[in-house]
Amino acid sequence: MGLTIYTTWIGGNALSLAALTVYVILKKGWSRRTYLPQWGLLRKLGPAALQHHIFNLILQLPPFALPVLVTILLSATVNAWFYVSFMLVNVIFGVSYALTTVLYAMSSAHPAILAHKARLTLGLGAVTAILANCVFQFATRQVLGVFGHIYAEQAVWSLRILALGGFPYIIRGHYVAICRIQGRILDALLPMAAGTLIELGAAALGAQLGGLSGVSLGWVAAVCAEAVWMSRTVFKAARPIDISPI
Repeated sequence: MGLTIYTTWIGGNALSLAALTVYVILKKGWSRRTYLPQWGLLRKLGPAALQHHIFNLILQLPPFALPVLVTILLSATVNAWFYVSFMLVNVIFGVSYALTTVLYAMSSAHPAILAHKARLTLGLGAVTAILANCVFQFATRQVLGVFGHIYAEQAVWSLRILALGGFPYIIRGHYVAICRIQGRILDALLPMAAGTLIELGAAALGAQLGGLSGVSLGWVAAVCAEAVWMSRTVFKAARPIDISPI
């Protein structure tokens, strides 16, 4: 089954690339020079692109590492319960990520609108987190029951705790977007790397002390600590600028 999935994925990529190649060849007025690597542009944007790439790798580490950590420290069965909960709360994280991506796209070219747009995306993110938590906190068993009764029995508190992580995650996502907009990625690399290690360390400690709920609580506590540290930058960027009359 696994080999079939990977084979299908590779085949789909190959077909997509072939279709794109045919389109480019048949397109009228195209120049081969247009599609050749532009080395001058690469030299100019290379350092910034590398910083963004490293930043992205740091941000992606906890979501990929947490399930592995749970499997190693607890068991594959417990990881199944954790992964379902984490997948569900990714609805909140996904909305926050989408909002901050839009914020970056709009404000990178026009930094003057950052404060106004940041307040808008912060508000939308908070509303989304509140609504999602109303579902995950009060209809936890019903939501998990879709995946089976065992999930509804074992992962209730994991889902409830992880859902609360949606609130500090809003601050974290906006901090990342603001650092990108203000060109401060290099300054943020070390703090974000330290935060990632703290997240994984807190989750590991929680696993040792409290099992599945401990993992969830440890990770959320670490994200909350990050959000407290990041909040000054976020709220400073979102604060309205008073223009005094002359």
